Amino acid sequence: MNSIIKIISQEFLNEAKASPRMLEDLAAMEKYMSESYDGRTFIELLQNADDTGAKKVIAFTVGDSLIVANDGRPFDKNDIMAICRSGASDKQRGNNIGYRGIGFKSTTTISTEIVIHSANAFFTFSKSVCAKTLGMQADRVPTVRIPFLYDEKTLTKELRTVLSKYKCDGFTTFFIFTGANITKFIGELETFDEGWLLFLKSVAKVEINCSYYSKKCEVVRNQLNNKDCIVGIAGKDKQWYLITSNNVSLAFKYDSVKGIIPCENEEAVFHCFLPTLDKTGFPFKVNADFSTDPSRKHIILDEITNASIKSLQHLYAETIVHVARTNDVRLYQIIALLCNHTTLNSLVSQFENGLLEKLRTYSWVTLNNGQYVSPSNAKLFQKWLNRPERLAVLQVASFLADYTVREEWLEFIDKIDTLLVNLGATEIHIRDLVELMTKPDCVRRIPIELMCKIFVYGNRSLFFEEELLGRILVPTNNGFSRLIETDSDTELNIDYVNGIKNLLNAKETENIIMRYPAYGLLLKNKYSRKPKIGPLQDVSLSSVANSTRMTINKWKTPVQNCISLESLLGFTAKNVEKKSTEYSVVSTSPDGEVFYIAVKNVGTLGDSFKLSEAEYVAAQRYGAHYKVYLFSTETNEVEYTVIINPLDTIPMKKVVKEWEWMCNDYNTGNKPSTNEAGAAYEMDQAQTLETNFDNMDGVQFERFCAQLLMKNGYEDVSMTITSGDQGIDIIAYQDSIKYGIQCKCYSSDIGNSAVQEVYAGKNYYKCNVGIVMTNQRFTPSAIQLAECNGVILWDRDILLKLIKKAH
Repeated sequence: MNSIIKIISQEFLNEAKASPRMLEDLAAMEKYMSESYDGRTFIELLQNADDTGAKKVIAFTVGDSLIVANDGRPFDKNDIMAICRSGASDKQRGNNIGYRGIGFKSTTTISTEIVIHSANAFFTFSKSVCAKTLGMQADRVPTVRIPFLYDEKTLTKELRTVLSKYKCDGFTTFFIFTGANITKFIGELETFDEGWLLFLKSVAKVEINCSYYSKKCEVVRNQLNNKDCIVGIAGKDKQWYLITSNNVSLAFKYDSVKGIIPCENEEAVFHCFLPTLDKTGFPFKVNADFSTDPSRKHIILDEITNASIKSLQHLYAETIVHVARTNDVRLYQIIALLCNHTTLNSLVSQFENGLLEKLRTYSWVTLNNGQYVSPSNAKLFQKWLNRPERLAVLQVASFLADYTVREEWLEFIDKIDTLLVNLGATEIHIRDLVELMTKPDCVRRIPIELMCKIFVYGNRSLFFEEELLGRILVPTNNGFSRLIETDSDTELNIDYVNGIKNLLNAKETENIIMRYPAYGLLLKNKYSRKPKIGPLQDVSLSSVANSTRMTINKWKTPVQNCISLESLLGFTAKNVEKKSTEYSVVSTSPDGEVFYIAVKNVGTLGDSFKLSEAEYVAAQRYGAHYKVYLFSTETNEVEYTVIINPLDTIPMKKVVKEWEWMCNDYNTGNKPSTNEAGAAYEMDQAQTLETNFDNMDGVQFERFCAQLLMKNGYEDVSMTITSGDQGIDIIAYQDSIKYGIQCKCYSSDIGNSAVQEVYAGKNYYKCNVGIVMTNQRFTPSAIQLAECNGVILWDRDILLKLIKKAH
């Protein structure tokens, strides 16, 4: 080896003497590369050790020297040449970690006097020796270019003794950094943990004893089969479940009892064999041969990275198919983790979108009959049914097992229903459940509590399907009766009545009693002796008002009367006429279905009415979810009619002069319903959220704000855990500044408490800037408090500007 080193040294010396300008350029390049790789010295030495098949790596200090050693394959000629020539490594991409051949230059930030002992030879890369040999200034020559043979006797006796000891322990290669910046090296190890060893091929044990810093990390690899491996962390109750195929890997945190569990947010990063700083967006790790920047801290999106992402998408999708078909409960959460989104960025979105697209086409969803189908061919029970109730339905309606998702999944896989709906699964129709209530053999086997639920939710959704609702069998003191055959004298089962009562609000209670007097018991027999009242659509509004004592009258505005009518059906209605030109009322059903309502006055029902251009466009957009309420102004009593999906159900004519749409012909007898037209309406959810953020709940608004920040150039946008978020909902970065944002979707102005929470949360998450983001305004007191504490306030105007900028 000494003769090889001498030949290589002479070759590069001759080259340097022939072209001193080139040597100066190499010195400048080395300085640039070492700065680019700054903070990666130990990582580079670790990956080099793994490429040589080393099992153990140690780092320790003797005096002012830092030594890093491994027990891998000793140096040969090719290894020395690879270090000498920048980018000339003969390592194969995908098979080795350090394929560039330039990572070793990063070690020059620790020392410019490096001695290597391997294959019974000592040689050095020394800036001072190189400069002296060539008669040049030290700042004009590189450190790692020309190797020189080194006299081991130059090392201290103590150091030679230590080297001998470790050689006896099986270590083969030593990197000795004399006069090292040990403090800087220790600083690089701040984030060092077992995660650095997770995807390495051979290194299993690392021991560090440097000055005041010491740490040991050891992993134990238990290969289960040719793809799966459990990696345990020695000395800790911590394991990772690795799945590898075609040079890409998935890593899930693993509990020997619970199986797969979510990892911590700081652990959920992309690895390019060693960890990068880029988050995966989900509580698991992934590893592949990504392209990275020179520091290997961030992934670059190019063809190689795209190919790696596709391989990961394929591996994850195939893994889910395997989990579904092997029915291994311990691995179920591999599916559930896809519902636990933590970070939004372009890399995460690319991985997620391609993976979900694959899952839409694969047949992996297990049904109750044991068959496998794609998500779009699977059905889910309504969310208001709990597990015992779903099982009860399956017992009386076994045919539903041919369509519905396996019950074990719903019990053991968190948020599986949310994921499946996102992938195309739909709920069974409430009509199917109501039909069960019309069959004597089914009703006898349905628990009372379940009967109550099906009746209440069926009545809400199928309000005007009187023929079907009338055939429902209800329990009485003497057995069962068809609902249509009951009257005020019918004695309903008291447990059934109490169950119904617990599910209804006051408005719904009055409405049901009005239609079916047998339910008078809901108000303690208050209505038990009233004459039977006909269906709602045959009753004038004034008689409805008298029967239910609702304050619907001519002294109210049309919008107020519309809201009262919607409330009669159990809907939650909100006046938005000052905020929207497209509709006057937004009404939400108990099941969460949203309707948009335009309210119009006409002289008498049958007179023409107009839709503005904005209302017409909204009617096009919302289809069956758009209503028009018409109220008469020239009658003694309040009269009204309701038109559902006006563009499809009535003729409209455009009046060019005013750019309005006029209707002269419509049915005047329509009354409101929660499930008109029967046609499913689909729309772009993102568009709806961005134009109706006032109607969002807290979680929806947080997600909306996170997406908005990403579209406005913020990076590594992540949402904190909902419970215990310490006053911060979103973490985002821009220009190396860390922002902590709290999102408030309120109906009133924001007060002091939000400012106080953000101020505390900013310090907790170590953010540079704290922000309160809202759809409303701030009180004067909150503004004053924010100014004193350095909290930034983004009100509705700023929110709208962010939306405009995003588009």
